[in-house]
Amino acid sequence: MLQNSVPIVNAEKVVELAKKTADTIVTAEQVKTVMKDELGLCYRMTKKVPVQANEKRCLILRQQYALAMLPLLQNGKRILNIDESWVNETNFTRKIWCPPQSSATVQMRPISYRIALIAALDTEGCIYYSLTQANTDQNVMMIYLQYLVEQLDLTRPSWREDTTLLLDGARYHTGS
Repeated sequence: MLQNSVPIVNAEKVVELAKKTADTIVTAEQVKTVMKDELGLCYRMTKKVPVQANEKRCLILRQQYALAMLPLLQNGKRILNIDESWVNETNFTRKIWCPPQSSATVQMRPISYRIALIAALDTEGCIYYSLTQANTDQNVMMIYLQYLVEQLDLTRPSWREDTTLLLDGARYHTGS
């Protein structure tokens, strides 16, 4: 990385920057040697990932969300946000000590259990969750919602009067 988190794309860019900013003449081979041998860097393929956080579409969606949520919250509504995720891995080792010339590898199980999580968190800090070893589909979501309603009826019988359920747009959140 260069200044301001700009990635080093190739040695030629460093040669240009050295000439422009420091009035220093270096060759691309010298730059490669320093980067590889002295800094321990390697030249790898990059993976393209989309940046969506501040695109115009995302900004508009966040604004629309805020315009819908603020009146609910100002009127004392309880928002119950329900979402799901999963964990496909059971070995969370990220670093290991090993000799410099050996690879830092750990064996992965070819078939591991996938843990699915469905959680609901409300504006009062209450959480209702479920862990399963099933893929979350419409049936699993409906069963979760049935048990959630039972729990809400037990803990707060008047929840239907002031609670808004918030789910994302996953297809299995709607009935067929």
